[in-house]
Order: sequence, then C-alpha cells, then structure tokens
Amino acid sequence: MLKDVCENLEFTPEYNCGTIAVTEASVSLANEAAGSLKNVLFFFSLAFRYPRETVYEELGRLLPVFEEFFEAYAGNYPELPEIIDLQAEYIQLFVNSRGGVPVVPYASYHLDNGILRGESYYRLCRIMEKAGFALDDSAGELEDHLAILLEFGSMLADRLINVSTSGEPPANEIRDIFCEVIIRYLRPVMKAVLEKLSTCEVTDFYTLSARGLFNFLADMEEIYAYVFDV
Repeated sequence: MLKDVCENLEFTPEYNCGTIAVTEASVSLANEAAGSLKNVLFFFSLAFRYPRETVYEELGRLLPVFEEFFEAYAGNYPELPEIIDLQAEYIQLFVNSRGGVPVVPYASYHLDNGILRGESYYRLCRIMEKAGFALDDSAGELEDHLAILLEFGSMLADRLINVSTSGEPPANEIRDIFCEVIIRYLRPVMKAVLEKLSTCEVTDFYTLSARGLFNFLADMEEIYAYVFDV
C-alpha cells in the first residue's frame, strides 16, 4: 500500500531519541529488535484495515504467530471471526453505522479535536514525503488512517535494519522519525481507539488488538533502549 519512492532524507523531526551506540553486538541486537517491531506494526496494519479476502487470509496465517504477544499485552488471545462477520464489524465500527462512526480511524480526528485533515495530518504528510514514502494510487485511504500509519511505522523499522548504523544520517534521521510516529501519533491514537472500542458491543478481535497494541506502545521506552541502545 505504501511505496518507497526515494532514498535521501531531509527532515528535522520533532523528537530526538539520542545517539546510537554502535558495537558489533549492539548492531545485531538492534537489527533483531527492529525486525520484531517491523513485524508487530505490520501485523496490526493488517488488523486495522478492511479485511478483504487477501488481508483476511494473511491475518489467519499470522494470528497464531502472535499468540504469546496477545497473552502478554492483551491478556487473552482473540479468535478470528468468519470473514463476512469481520467485514461487517469493521464497517460498523470504522466506516459507517447508525448514528455515525463509532471509532474514527484517522489520526487527525483524535489529535486535532475532531478535525479531519487538521494540522497533524499535514505534518504527517510532510514526514512521509521527506522520509521518501508515498501512498499507492490504489490505497483508497488518507495518509493518517490507522492502518496506513502502522504500515508506515513498519516500513521505517525495516529501514532501520537496512541503513548504516554508524550514528550518522540517514540512520539517526530515520530513527527520530520513527520515534515521532510512535510518540506523536500512534500512542495517543491507540489510546483513543481503545477507549472508543470499550464502549462498543463487538467481538474481541478488535478490542484485544487495540489493547495489545496500546500496551505494547506504552512499553516503548524499554523498546527504544533495546533497539537504539540509548
């Protein structure tokens, strides 16, 4: 859904996570941990997008891999509903329902006092542009949709694995952008989404997914220290 469109970064992020301390061992551990971050964020980017057939099949394949994750961060392991039921629930929660949209999936709505395409939306667009990412024409969603935001975070984690870890740009720039996406966007948005879901009568798939991801993001200081050795 997102595509990498350039290699150079020219962006001054709002958050700085310190300097990467590089040793052969720390590089190996950081790459392993960044790989785990990539996988977690990518899985939840699937969980919070419309479950068309290909997405649903991938969820079914990956969900058992995350059993221990859900037990640790959500307190329970969710069952995957039948595809027709999950599609109906997604639409009811995130797209359209009687009386409005119960859980708005756009970051700017939660960060800009109910305004879509507010200041935080345009900042995110600049972040994505400067980081060299763009939406495919087929995406069909805004850049601050929760699924897109999670996929962006996953792709940044992948960049962290592949760029130089010398402590010089672009490694530090990618790392700081990644930190901003987590701290400024994903944490507060997942908090709001979880609060909204707790008031809805739904199966446990979306509730446990939101709870697991929120609790995981709440532990990010430890994750930063492990990945970035700061």
